[in-house]
Amino acid sequence: MKHIRTRRRFKAILTVCLIMSLLLFIESRIESLLPEVKHFVEARLQELIGPEAKVAIGDMDGGILKPFVLHDVRIYGKDGKSLSSAVDITSVTSNYRIWDVLFRQRELKWGRYTLPAKRPYVTANFTAKDRSVNGYVRLFLDGSAVKAQGSVSVFGKGRVDFSAAVNDGAFEAEIRPASGLVKIKGALPSGETMEFRFRLSHVKLGPADIVCDGLFKYGFPAGAEYAEGELELTNVILNYKPFLDFKTSYRISSAGISVSDLKLGRDFTVNGTVGLKPPHIIDITMLADNVSVSRLLSYFDAQDSVALSGTLNAKFEAKGPASRAKIAVRMDIREGTLATIDFDRLTATLAGEWPVIRIDESRITRPSGYFALEGEMDLRKMGSLALFKDLRLATDDRAVVWDKWGSVKLQDVQELTMRKRMTDDLNIGFKKFIADDRIDESLRQRDQLELEYSLQPNDFLKVEVGQDSNFFGMEHRDKF
Repeated sequence: MKHIRTRRRFKAILTVCLIMSLLLFIESRIESLLPEVKHFVEARLQELIGPEAKVAIGDMDGGILKPFVLHDVRIYGKDGKSLSSAVDITSVTSNYRIWDVLFRQRELKWGRYTLPAKRPYVTANFTAKDRSVNGYVRLFLDGSAVKAQGSVSVFGKGRVDFSAAVNDGAFEAEIRPASGLVKIKGALPSGETMEFRFRLSHVKLGPADIVCDGLFKYGFPAGAEYAEGELELTNVILNYKPFLDFKTSYRISSAGISVSDLKLGRDFTVNGTVGLKPPHIIDITMLADNVSVSRLLSYFDAQDSVALSGTLNAKFEAKGPASRAKIAVRMDIREGTLATIDFDRLTATLAGEWPVIRIDESRITRPSGYFALEGEMDLRKMGSLALFKDLRLATDDRAVVWDKWGSVKLQDVQELTMRKRMTDDLNIGFKKFIADDRIDESLRQRDQLELEYSLQPNDFLKVEVGQDSNFFGMEHRDKF
């Protein structure tokens, strides 16, 4: 009995060895079948992608014991141009082996049970040529729908998972970043344009939490080497507070992205370009039109840390490499408050290189005088009181603000007149003479100081003091 069991084990081992030897032999000779298999896989990939693109496989391996792996995969558009010029598809694997090609997979009946056929899929691993983006996408059929799922890592700073389905000309997708959710619905491109709607639910962009509805349009004009379209965001909620709607037209080319007539509500307009390649040259202009500073700060929860209010009009310009762009700002705030100081008007000219800008010229005008600010600000501290820590006063309330001033030109000499009302009855005036095209020290001797006291509506006690002439007397004024 013992010898019988030994013989059976020997036969079993021999049978397994023969089968393995046969499989290894076939595996080593499978190369002769790969051209036929490659055409089959190309056809299956074409079925998954659809007629809008064409697939070409450079090389492949695989067989009985291991699934097929595709190399040097290229995807082309209808115009024959590569759609993956900026991305390398490092490999494409599938769950197909040689017998899946030779024998079609069908459902298998086993008594009352049905074993489903294998669901074919392909998984493509990709990376950007500059190594900034990498990930994978898996495609498979589910009835009449083509579905996809995958993951993308950007600059190695976090993974974004996604899933999508295409059925009967329409598609749906979900994108799941580290926080929040993006849902997209639309139709497959018809002709040269594409349009879809999306919704962002608590997506984090830096310190901002965003909720909004959006519309995205994208297209390639016939014969053009650029894409253009529109982007619109509505029902925007920023950091759990209502925010301004957003709308812009854009153009994307090899040179970069340009935006025109970008609107943030009715308050801001932006135009400019941003380069796509390092050093990412930018040229951006933003205009602010009668913006409530308090409301603007409240969008970023900075109204308590930045004690500034009023109505803002401003022009912001940034030019040069993004990391060290030249910045110029001209701003005008009316009827506002800075810390505990009420003012009628704040004007300032600022310039510098990102992220630090300095105040070249400024004035905060009050009924009792004016302040002139000087110093610099680090824009990386925007949203906190630390933004203003390097600012200081150049003058204070002891400065005189003239109530009236004027200029009259007499030949090549300017006569400047300034007046200050001290009380309802007492006025002080100053008169100065300046040559336009030359320096004339003798004109200083013609400067005059005036003191005028009202006795009656048309009668004044007047004193004039100058280098060459003095006057003290009564003045009567009549209107004719």
